[in-house]
Amino acid sequence: MTSNNNIIKILFFFGRPLSPLYALLMTFRAWLYARGLKRQERLALPVISVGNLSMGGTGKTPMVIYLGRLLKKAGRRPAVISRGYGGSSKAAINIVSREGGEILLSAQEAGDEPVLLARELKIPVITGRQRVITGRYVVEQGLADVLIMDDGFQHLALARDLNLALFNAAALPERFRVFPGGPWREPGTALKRADCFVINGAENINEKQIKSFCLQLTEAYPGRPIFRGHYTADSLIDPQGIQRPISALPPGPLLAFCGIARPESFSRP
Repeated sequence: MTSNNNIIKILFFFGRPLSPLYALLMTFRAWLYARGLKRQERLALPVISVGNLSMGGTGKTPMVIYLGRLLKKAGRRPAVISRGYGGSSKAAINIVSREGGEILLSAQEAGDEPVLLARELKIPVITGRQRVITGRYVVEQGLADVLIMDDGFQHLALARDLNLALFNAAALPERFRVFPGGPWREPGTALKRADCFVINGAENINEKQIKSFCLQLTEAYPGRPIFRGHYTADSLIDPQGIQRPISALPPGPLLAFCGIARPESFSRP
């Protein structure tokens, strides 16, 4: 892990001369949408975008699951549209699941995260490169009355009614070094598009840095709410799909494996 981190830092160091150019391009792109010079489509149902500025590791998938459950509990009919990273299906519209939980595509076809969302939420999950097209499909088919756009902060072609910007508490930025000189997709000024901020993984770590970062956000964007979230392990699921309480863990050493962007958060007590 340390070796990989060092390699990434070296690559970012040599990529810094190109960062201003990439940041300028992303800022210009956002300006075109803001001025109406590039078309932004608004759907006939509310759209909630869950996204970030960094390249992964901010808890977008758990947040989508949380919102989906919250909306269902409130009596709404949510659906999720996602890019479907890692999936082999390249069609414009890939129906991962239908309302009620019927899953139609495998993780190899749709990507592991869309299938996870479908399994956890039992709602329509649609993947496709262009969220405008998949969003239209949801509207035309009457699949939902509210849409959650996964990883949508930079997908400006689709208008949103609520724009969430997520951060990882263990990797808060001291400065927004934009790709390829750092892990950020856009400069920090892009946060003006956010309606609220969510700092995930804020469980008794970096408390001083978290407070400082929250103060910066409050000063830059007064009136916009800042939420803090943390993760708690509540159950185990065995190979047969049976859910068991954490207390069912056998005594003795355990072998743990995870495949998330920041695996240290998985192993943290």
